Order: sequence, then structure tokens, then C-alpha cells
Amino acid sequence: MVLGAAGAVLLLTGLVVAFFARSYEGVLQEAFRERSAAYAAAFADAAGAWLAREESETARQAARFLLMGSAFYVQAVVRGEVLLDERVERADSLALPLLSVPPSARTVRIARLDRGPRYFDVLIPIVLSSGEAGGSQGGYVRVGIDASSIAARSRGMTLLASGAAALVDLLLIGAFLLLFRRSRLARAERGSLPAGASTPEEAILELGGLRIDESRKEVTLLGQELSLTPKQYALLHLLARSPGRVFSDREIVAAIWPDSAYANSKDVKQQVYLLRRRLATAHPEGARLVANVPGFGYRLAHSDVDEGLTGS
Repeated sequence: MVLGAAGAVLLLTGLVVAFFARSYEGVLQEAFRERSAAYAAAFADAAGAWLAREESETARQAARFLLMGSAFYVQAVVRGEVLLDERVERADSLALPLLSVPPSARTVRIARLDRGPRYFDVLIPIVLSSGEAGGSQGGYVRVGIDASSIAARSRGMTLLASGAAALVDLLLIGAFLLLFRRSRLARAERGSLPAGASTPEEAILELGGLRIDESRKEVTLLGQELSLTPKQYALLHLLARSPGRVFSDREIVAAIWPDSAYANSKDVKQQVYLLRRRLATAHPEGARLVANVPGFGYRLAHSDVDEGLTGS
């Protein structure tokens, strides 16, 4: 059950992280697409003006400046003629087929260099005008922009999200294990009756001359009813459910003061002392029912003293 719950938590977290990573990468890609298109359009506007004025060297220097950044290639084509084609070394062999008909609007598609990173192939239409009637010429500027940073940023965010998810998983699994352990202890305490005790339905513990009515919270010793405080009753009931078993101070504190951060061994000794006094009011040997095991804790010693109790 525990392993199944832990597996379910891990599977659900993995699916959430995977969905987050995919969505985040999609957001990054869309934002980068828009920036790439705007980046290429700004160059195309300037390049169109330079080429129209036959300032091809200025356009070429500007293209080389782009290559120093994130561009793989910069190409300008007018009426099927390549006026500008600058590339980084790894894009030298990249085939860029000329378009017979210039695009009517900017287009952006994602592609990948051979065994290399992904990039956005951006086409921006341009019109070169000579200033004479009928002198306008249509063409386009094509820019390839490195998109590998998208994957790097997505991986970084995914690792961060995975670390946060792992921490949440540990907390959830830890909390589940704690609840499971407490549930098992509670079931064990409710379901395990010592030898000689009555059935759970009757909710009565009888150990020699000691009788505990769990439903009424009444305790009698040799037929004489004892007036116990809730803490004294809880201590006696704890010991009586497992007679002979030694309970440490820590176990007694956890059972009697479950919500207290300050209860300690001194409080246990005080309650043992008071409980013994109440037991002694029913019979002088009654105090011996709660036996101290030096260095370990306390146990209910009914079998050790029953003969003394019933023989008087």
C-alpha cells in the first residue's frame, strides 16, 4: 500500500512536470518566434533601403554583424537574383532554394541544421524602388536565427521544476508514511487484546483483580472502584493493554501527552507516583501493579502481585 501510494505520487508528479516542461517550451518558442520575426524585419527594412541605393557593402557589413550574434545566415534576393548571401561556417552547406515568387507576407518556420541546433527560417518581403515609374522590384530577405537557447532555457526550468517537485514528493510521502504508521499503531492498539482480556465488543479488560471498563472509563481493583484522573486512567489503560510489556518514558509521553511539546520523564514519574497511590487505596499491594524496570521504563506486573492481592 505504501509503495503503491508513493508510486502514484511520483507518477502524477512526473506527468505534471512533463506537461509543465512542454507548455513552458511552447511559450518560449512562440515568444522567440515573434522576436526573431521582428529582428529580421528590422534588418529587412534597412537592407531594402541600402540595396535600393546600391549600397550593397553597407548591407553586407550589417549582415555580418548579425552573424556575430544569433544568425546563421542572411540572404537578400530580388527578382530571382541573390544580392546578398552571408553565412556562418556551419551553414555553408545549407541549401537555401530561391523562391520564384516572393512571399506576400513574412513567414517563419522552424528547421534544424544537419546534426546541429534548431533555428527559425524567417522570410521578409521587400520592395526595391529605383524612383522611376515602373522601377519597383520585389524580393525578400531571409534570415536563419539560432533557436537552441529555447531548449537550454527549457531544460533549466525543467530541472528547477523537477527539484521542487521532488521536494514536494518527499514531504507528501513522508506525511503519508507518518499517517500510515500512526494508523497502524492505532489499529494495533484497538485490535490487540492481551491474554485473559475480554472481547473488543465488551470493551472490558480483566487482569486478575484489576478490571477496566473502556466504554465507561471505570477502573476497579478487587471490586473497589478507583477514582482516577484522565492522565492516570490513560497510563493504566496503556500498560494494561499489553501486560508485562515494558513501556519507555518516550512511549508513555507519546500516548498520554500526544499534543504536548514539553512533557517529559518527570511528568511520567509524577503520574506513576499518583497512580500507585490510587491503586494502594484499594489494596496495600496495589501500588506494585505498576512496576519500574530500571533503565527501561514501566510495565503492568499483575501476574507478579495477583496472589498477594487475592490472598489477603
